[in-house]
Amino acid sequence: MPGISCVTADEPGKGLHASTGMEDPPDFTVIPDTQWHAIEQSVDRGIRYMLDRQNADGSFGVHELEQPAVTSLVCMALISRGHAPDESNTASGASRAIVRGIDYVLSRQRKDGLLGHSPQSLASSEYSKFMIYNHAICGMFLAEVYGMTNPKRAKRIELSMNKALSFVRVLQKRSIPAAAEARDRGGWRYLDGPTHGDFYSDLSVTSWIVMFLRSAENAGFDVPIEWAQQAIAYVLRCYDERSGAFSYAPGHPHMVTRGMVGAGVLCLFLTGHKEPEMEQRCGQWLLKHPYDRYNHKLSTHEHYHYGAYYQSQAALQIGGRTWEQFYPRFVDTFLTHQNGDGSWEPELKRPELGRVYTTAMSVLALTPPYQLLPIYQR
Repeated sequence: MPGISCVTADEPGKGLHASTGMEDPPDFTVIPDTQWHAIEQSVDRGIRYMLDRQNADGSFGVHELEQPAVTSLVCMALISRGHAPDESNTASGASRAIVRGIDYVLSRQRKDGLLGHSPQSLASSEYSKFMIYNHAICGMFLAEVYGMTNPKRAKRIELSMNKALSFVRVLQKRSIPAAAEARDRGGWRYLDGPTHGDFYSDLSVTSWIVMFLRSAENAGFDVPIEWAQQAIAYVLRCYDERSGAFSYAPGHPHMVTRGMVGAGVLCLFLTGHKEPEMEQRCGQWLLKHPYDRYNHKLSTHEHYHYGAYYQSQAALQIGGRTWEQFYPRFVDTFLTHQNGDGSWEPELKRPELGRVYTTAMSVLALTPPYQLLPIYQR
């Protein structure tokens, strides 16, 4: 981006890339071959369920408002199992579905760079809230597929990504009241003001945008170090020393959830910000709050499948004992409760999002060990 000093991936310890990694790699042998086979079968059944429900315009999902994000999650779930975008005569149904998903997401960009917008979605009272999730998740998806597509489509993605990244920075630099500046600067939240509480940033939105930025940098886009530094400073303020876990926003320990603990840990690893004590305490917290009861919320703030997605990734990044004790139990819960048609039940907190959404999140939560989706890689 002209006028901004950018840091590339070739500079160790800077930008969003970790200078070291794999200090405590996960031991995949704790999963016996029979369980790996069961995981693969489960994932493939979930994928078949989702493919049968792609809409005529290439989208996935029930409602206009959240379809861009759900489409992106479904397509990333397909990629996490080894499917790649391809529209040739010999391409599989999954590969063609990803291409149609890419074109759909590209069609939903506003002139200012916002991804996920449509005139119809403006009518929703939750436009501001859902649209920032659309933007971050769609941006992450486009970055993940950027190097997998033909030159013509890659050029379209490149133009879209540059606008989407600029939009992210505009939001990060938005005006914040002086009283909230020290608490909320560096993170992101909804498109409008603090109409849902007094927050101007939250860890839920911020973590998705951090993943988008890391994925963009992986794909070769320039992400200035200032963006990363400000984002991770906000994430660190969300850490609650008392509980040894991350909360939804700074100073709100009652809003610690499994999803936010996983999101905070993941942000640390994705930005190369080594905090061994934080990681260890979060790993201990994670193991004390397992996914043994399917679709069970620990609090009113929790989204079950959303949290499972983040905790599975976080456990893999922490590695060692944390992953070895978390993942096998987690797998048993999810495989046991998969429906006969390959789906998983709707989210208790947001049932209107339907089963395609929870199936995509469940597949993404099961597949980090495959290390096929670039954002998953340690």
